Amino acid sequence: FELHQFEDLFSQKLDKYTSWRKYIEEEKEAQVELLDTIREANQAFLMARSNHPLLQQREKALSNLETAIKRFRDASFNLHDGARFYATLEAELQKLKEGCLDFAMARHLDALDLMGVGHGEIPSDILQFPEQHSASPVQQQQRQHPPNLVWDPSMPLKYATPK
Repeated sequence: FELHQFEDLFSQKLDKYTSWRKYIEEEKEAQVELLDTIREANQAFLMARSNHPLLQQREKALSNLETAIKRFRDASFNLHDGARFYATLEAELQKLKEGCLDFAMARHLDALDLMGVGHGEIPSDILQFPEQHSASPVQQQQRQHPPNLVWDPSMPLKYATPK
């Protein structure tokens, strides 16, 4: 057996696939054309979308939203930071106030000692804080006389203080 004896048989059998080869080549060309058409349509779509005003409005709205969120977070952080600062400041000022009142009371008692007034002889109203002794004449008058239930235009308005 030699190979050239089977060449006719091989050609007959291969001829059966010739129609399939043509079909595949035609489909391949059609697929390339279809792919080119899709690419062109996609390019046209991208160009139309990038120039569309609605997309530009959306981009601007998203940018504004990002800016607003950042500013809100900054303001929130600053608000909490300020609240902590003022809470600490209030505590320190309260300590300072108490220290000043203690110092003023000590100096007041020193002054009474220098004047020769004994602690047993001190009237109870003098032992109150010094700021209460420097009241204005109107305040002293109001303490001496009970308040009228009728408004007197010559007297300043006095509002109730919270207790």
